[in-house]
Amino acid sequence: MHLRLGYDLFRLSAVQAHVGGSLNSVTIDKFVGQALQMYVYAAEARLQLQLRRVGLYIEGGGGVVQVSSNILDAAQITRGSHFTAAVLGGLGVDLHTLNRHFSVGLAGDYLYLAQWGGGSHAVTASTYIRYTR
Repeated sequence: MHLRLGYDLFRLSAVQAHVGGSLNSVTIDKFVGQALQMYVYAAEARLQLQLRRVGLYIEGGGGVVQVSSNILDAAQITRGSHFTAAVLGGLGVDLHTLNRHFSVGLAGDYLYLAQWGGGSHAVTASTYIRYTR
């Protein structure tokens, strides 16, 4: 689950705060079947090209990721630190409904975790509902 709260600077650009969380399954041999939670805290910039009711956008930023389990400590991946620097990037398509406040979309995001496992990566695809005031 992710929440982004932003402010439009100009018609085509915005800044946003990004807070998210995920429940992950562990695939390390002796910990298979265990779970851990990861939380994302980031600031991002967004550029959008509006083509009538369709918006194409790209976004990127940075922040920190927190893990709430000691499983990665036991596997010597986090080495005692439950926080790591993160770089985020994404792109997507936003379809505006006939109601001026709502849109729906499809997003693809990339997450790079700098310190864990020699640099870990994640790629996600998601659908969303967006409300604008």
